[in-house]
Parts: sequence; structure tokens; C-alpha cells
Amino acid sequence: MKLSTKINTKAKFLLLPILGLSLMGNKGCNEKEEKRLLRMDVEIGRMRTLPLQVEEQEEIKIDLLVKNLFSRVIYNHKHFSVMNPVEEPVTPNLIRSAAVNAKNKYSDKDYQLLLNYGFNANEKSESLFQTRSFEVPSCQWEAPQLTLNSDVLGFELVNKTELGLGYSPSGTHLDQLKGKFKFSNFRLDYGISAINPLLRRTVATTEAVTHQSTVDVEFDFGQNSPITIDFFYQEALVKVIKDGMTKSLNRLVARLQDQTADVGNDWNRDIWESRVLLDPAICGDDDCVAIRGGSLNRIKIGDRFKTLNMIHTWEGEPCESKLLRSVPDQNAINEIIIESVGDAVSIGRVQTKNRDVIVAPGAMVKLVLLNEPIPKDKKK
Repeated sequence: MKLSTKINTKAKFLLLPILGLSLMGNKGCNEKEEKRLLRMDVEIGRMRTLPLQVEEQEEIKIDLLVKNLFSRVIYNHKHFSVMNPVEEPVTPNLIRSAAVNAKNKYSDKDYQLLLNYGFNANEKSESLFQTRSFEVPSCQWEAPQLTLNSDVLGFELVNKTELGLGYSPSGTHLDQLKGKFKFSNFRLDYGISAINPLLRRTVATTEAVTHQSTVDVEFDFGQNSPITIDFFYQEALVKVIKDGMTKSLNRLVARLQDQTADVGNDWNRDIWESRVLLDPAICGDDDCVAIRGGSLNRIKIGDRFKTLNMIHTWEGEPCESKLLRSVPDQNAINEIIIESVGDAVSIGRVQTKNRDVIVAPGAMVKLVLLNEPIPKDKKK
């Protein structure tokens, strides 16, 4: 954020102290801090699109474009953290969630943190780290919380007379575009489905919603240079696409909250969850565990979580067959306090005294208490 933007934002808050509209949290001013929302790990899954056809030129495949933009949108969303960011080689300044180590998908910081706590690397294994105490199929602790599938049912650029290129639910635009052509309107029809990757079951879905906006972009079709995917990375088009995706993600959050109405719809306590990544580390008689989630998920040192070992019933071979049942074991609960935080993993020290209950890989992780400072008493 530029300095001028920060100054303008601060001035805005100072002008409205009674309304309490300060959401950013400036410790130097008595402003209310924004509530810390934990980000849930998700993966980008299937994205259905259609190619764009412009006259006789080669079809323009937009799947990589929309996946890349969806990756950026998830990265910047308050509720989600993307585990498999998508890169587009032509665009130079893409946001990366971490400096990814090619061998293990962890950042260098995460890799070193896990090694410091005694997790054993095994280069011959498909997974970087071996579990020592449990025979647990890797999918039960490596899978994300949700896989997000998308349907791009409409992707259409038109001018004021409704000539253009793209497709919509009603059909495909195959107009003859000649000379310098100005596009004035962009339409995106977009919907998201959240899938439980282990159960392979839809958890929540948003209907395809039309996001439409005026734009001011042009292309010269008379220079014998075919339009390419690079054209759609213009700021005006990227903004419309990302805005539509953000609104769909917000609708997905609302769907997830609606489904927990019976127990409350607090995101941190009732909806957010993670998993224990590996078996207990060698840090004092199995007193520590690694969980998925770090600074990218807004986890901090001192946060308290409970872990619940999971009971999985497979139809056949684990991870290779249908998962019939997945429930937490209410008799295998531990509590941990986070003492080290990486980019996408954290280390928690087990607080439970009952040593008969050992935290297993794949255990569900739920929030107990965020380590937030006690609000200062404003009374003198």
C-alpha cells in the first residue's frame, strides 16, 4: 500500500471516530482492530471453460487465464489460502504464496522448521516426511480441506452494438471483427462448488451469477496479428474477472456459514478447520505436532487448538477407493498451543496430560482460542 493511501485511510478514520468504522487497526490510535480470520487451505480443482474462437485463427484457451486469476483471488481472500497457486508464464508479477521447494511443496522456511523439530526427511518416499508411529494413508493428512471447482458459463466481450467475441449461456459469439475494434462491455458468468476431497462430496455450491461491467479496451484486427491470451490480461478485464470471482467466494462463505446454523456460524470456531500433517515430532517424548497452516493462514504463536483423531472407513484400499465414513473420535482429543509458525505449517506443543491419547496424522484441528491481546481499558 502506498504511503499516500495509508495517510488518506487514516484521515478517513479520524474523521469518523464516533461511528467506529476503523477496520484496519492502528495501534498508535485508539482504533478497533480488525478481527483475525483464519484462512482455510483449499486447492483449485476442475475449472470448466470454453475456448474463444475469432474468425479462422487458432482457438484461444482461457482455462489457464481464469485459473491464474482465481489463484490470485483466493490468495487475497480473507477466508481461504490456496495450496496450489497457478502461474501464468507471460505475466511477470504473479503473487506466490511462498518460495516453494520443488521437492516437497513446502517453503524453505517450512522445510527448515520441520527439520528443526525432528521430522525425518525421506527422499525415496512420495511424501517428504515419514510418519513414525502410525500407519496412516498419506491422503488423510495431505489432502486440503476443500477443493474448489469452477464453472465459467459465460466469458464475453462486446461493443455497444453487441458485436464481439466470447460465449454466454445462450450461445457463442463468432462475429466478423474488422479493423480497430472497441469493446465496451464484459460479462462473466461464474459459479463455484466446494468439494470435500476425501469424501468426494459437494459441501457447498454457489449458482452461476452474471458479473457485468463496462470496459474500455480495443484491438486492431486489421494488422494481421491474431488476438492472444495476453490481450485478456489488461487491467480493465482482470479487474472485472477478479471482482466476479471474489463475490462468488463471498457467496461460498455465506453458504458454509448457513450450513452451520445449528451450532453457530462463527467462521473461526465453527467452520475453519485444518489437519495434523505428520506424526508427533521428536521434541520431548512426542510432545509436539505439525499442523497445516502458518502465517499465510494467519496463525500466530500462542494460538490454542484442539486435535481430534479421525475414524475413516474405506470401501477398499485407503486413498484408492471410496471413503464411506469420516468422523472425529470424541475419545481422542488433545489440545495444543502453537509455539513456532512457518509460512504454511506450524508446530504446536501438546497440553493434554493423558499420554494414552497420541495425536495421529490427519487429526482434525479446530480453534480453541486465538492469542489476542486483552483490550486496553480506555478509562483513565
